[in-house]
Amino acid sequence: MEPSASQAVVFEGTLDRYKGLTVRSEEEQCPADLFSEKLSRSLDKWVGEGVRAVWFYVTHDQAEWVPVFTFHHANSERVALLKWVDSSEVSNIPSFAHTL
Repeated sequence: MEPSASQAVVFEGTLDRYKGLTVRSEEEQCPADLFSEKLSRSLDKWVGEGVRAVWFYVTHDQAEWVPVFTFHHANSERVALLKWVDSSEVSNIPSFAHTL
């Protein structure tokens, strides 16, 4: 079965100046049964393109995306998940800032 236009083969995301890529679940919907394959294809593509880190901002209704990533920070509306994909260097992404 071919994916529809709304179920692209890879996540697109937005690339930043640090070669980090941000994917927002509210902008790139993906059914749970297609997530694993789509993520695998996306990671292969991003590693090949030299992406250093991948950020996933996940809304509550896309919570099945969580197991593949580490938690970076969260608020009442979403959780920010991180996966460092550059195997040639150690992640230098700082912990999320907070106040007491």
